[in-house]
Amino acid sequence: MDFTPELLSEALANIYTNDQDLITQSGAYIEEFENTPDGILLFLQIIQTSPNVKIRKAAITNLLTIVNKKWSQIPDEIQEQSRQLINEIIQMKLTFEELSMMADICADL
Repeated sequence: MDFTPELLSEALANIYTNDQDLITQSGAYIEEFENTPDGILLFLQIIQTSPNVKIRKAAITNLLTIVNKKWSQIPDEIQEQSRQLINEIIQMKLTFEELSMMADICADL
């Protein structure tokens, strides 16, 4: 399966639809992203580049899951890249809710 920021962004957007089948398919795709060693970097890229607040919040929610449940399984070099990207993200212009969620992630690192 292809893992691209565009496909991840589309899957994150699809979780806000009313189509239950599409939500289920998107959820399965997002979970596959979460389970790849460098998937965390793609979620961080979405947070950095998406102009859509809903997509960013969905990416942050999934990022929190990865940090809480899978951080110790992520290779050290990807952990370091992730920390650097998180530092960049928390300096961006985000909503209060997004910053609050990012603070939770920082607290868990």
